Amino acid sequence: MIKLPHIRLPLSWVEWLCRKRLMKRPHFLCIEIAESPLDSEIRSGMLYHEVRKTFPKWAHFECPRCGEHVQIPIAVELIGRFRSTG
Repeated sequence: MIKLPHIRLPLSWVEWLCRKRLMKRPHFLCIEIAESPLDSEIRSGMLYHEVRKTFPKWAHFECPRCGEHVQIPIAVELIGRFRSTG
């Protein structure tokens, strides 16, 4: 199986390609945002990737079953190991 790289396209392009049936719409389309969205701003089928400065913090989406706002932390904590020599 050939693994294709991730390609970033403007959301309007992807929606146009799907409307023209030139590509199949994925389950979720991703939008990068700077702060947490309000519950009323979350659309079904969209994944909101919250990035502050250059650090990924949260993934937000609407649960396909119940419609609740789901918020998952994606921030990576750097945990170092230190070893003393001597």
